[in-house]
Amino acid sequence: MFKLDHQVNLKQDIIICVLLAVTILAVYWQVINHQFVNYDDDLYVTKNVHVQNGLTWEGIKWAFSFNNVVYLHPLTWMSHMLDVQLYGMDPGRHHLTSVWIHIVNSILLFLVLNRMTGAAWRSGFVAALFAIHPLNVESVVWVAERKNVLSTLFWMLTLWSYIRWVEHPGVVRYGWILMFFILGLLAKPMLVTLPFVLLLLDFWPLGRMQSKMQITVDKQKPKVRIFRIFQIYIPNRLILEKLPFLALSLIAIFLSSLSVQRLGIALSYESNPIGLRIANAMVSYIKYLGKIFWPSNLTFIYPYPHMMPAWLVFGAFLLLLCLTIMFLFKIRRAPFGGVGWLWYLGTLVPVLGLVQAGFWPAMADRFAYVPAIGIFIIIAWGGSGLAKKWYLSKIVLSAIVFVILIPLMVATWVQVGIWRDSPSLFKHAIKVTKNNYMAHNNLGNIYFNQGLLDEAIQHYSTALRINPAFALAHNNLGAAMFRSGKIEGAIFHFRQATVLEPGNPDAHRNLKKMLKLRDLTLKKP
Repeated sequence: MFKLDHQVNLKQDIIICVLLAVTILAVYWQVINHQFVNYDDDLYVTKNVHVQNGLTWEGIKWAFSFNNVVYLHPLTWMSHMLDVQLYGMDPGRHHLTSVWIHIVNSILLFLVLNRMTGAAWRSGFVAALFAIHPLNVESVVWVAERKNVLSTLFWMLTLWSYIRWVEHPGVVRYGWILMFFILGLLAKPMLVTLPFVLLLLDFWPLGRMQSKMQITVDKQKPKVRIFRIFQIYIPNRLILEKLPFLALSLIAIFLSSLSVQRLGIALSYESNPIGLRIANAMVSYIKYLGKIFWPSNLTFIYPYPHMMPAWLVFGAFLLLLCLTIMFLFKIRRAPFGGVGWLWYLGTLVPVLGLVQAGFWPAMADRFAYVPAIGIFIIIAWGGSGLAKKWYLSKIVLSAIVFVILIPLMVATWVQVGIWRDSPSLFKHAIKVTKNNYMAHNNLGNIYFNQGLLDEAIQHYSTALRINPAFALAHNNLGAAMFRSGKIEGAIFHFRQATVLEPGNPDAHRNLKKMLKLRDLTLKKP
């Protein structure tokens, strides 16, 4: 049984929690003046009649059904409904809800790590990196991404309940773990990797596993069967106690796959071959690391590549292999490194794009919300170890921490500002990425709604030059050409949209309307 062998300094813990909350509010409070953005916010809130009715029994029934919007995550739908019930359609208040959840997530992360390790300031540093890192801005300020912060809230509550159960096992406490885990899955199926993380925490810092040197044989007692890997011996009970969570994860994966299939948004391996998906996954692991250590050119979508240079894929694979071997070889001497690295590798698996649906990006800032915690743990504990090795004073160490955190706060403040409205978001994406056809298409939508048809046609056309198979842009360009009086051009692009996406009812309806209009025009004397 895990036992606390450190003293709790309540005053110190409260100070760290308050600092986390104040710091987050300092960089995120500007969202009170932000608008909804023209990218999925309409599906989730602004044009979703079920959400706009507030929290009703009919809405709750719809949330738990296989609806025609996205995969199954009823708790997220209910959170949006509750926001509408409380605030109406005030976008600033919807944004603030996500900020409050992010504050709670950051505090819970600190409390969980501190409870397990007794290292308050290292735990606080991990929580601070999580709280103000620019990579997490997308998860917090994008209303449609409420599912990410909400599911992470239950991720942290699951961890907290697990620690309490490990300290004092019991059926009721185990039930709390299962309840929070289920609620997390109902917010977003990202929690399917949590059983794996619990097993990592059993090794470090909970110390529930044994090394080779700790194994003793008592002939008077029955032997305990164990599972061995990397000279770490895992008692069978640690595997068995995770089986209910694994079963729930498999159910969540099945339900998510079923809902995606019913929507018809699963991408085939013909459009994006498995070889390209694996190559992109390898490179994405390294790119996420790069953005954790140098968070620049962040944007709402990174277009999926048409191909990957062999040298880039091989280099990424080699670097991943070397880092993995290094951390595993040092896992008994520096367990935080192996646990942090495996946390990072494992929790990214569901969002690497091996299975894809919808407009799947090459990578996404929001995907790193939980995985980056593993790297933050390595930074905090590894940095503390180096400070001791180099005999750095507390003043010098504090200065280093401020040198890291202050620029991150500034960068996060700037990144939050980019999300203030749709034009700012899409123009920034075009500026910092190449061939971003989604950003051009969405910017075209803004100009179209403003009646600026020439500008809209220009951006739709650019999107199609980048990606000729982009059915949505064909449909949008057809609508813009119709408004401009270019009937033949509109028919051409509507027809292209129906060919590329046969199941799109809007494209078929628009094409039928255009053909009928052309026939009427030709019949006129």
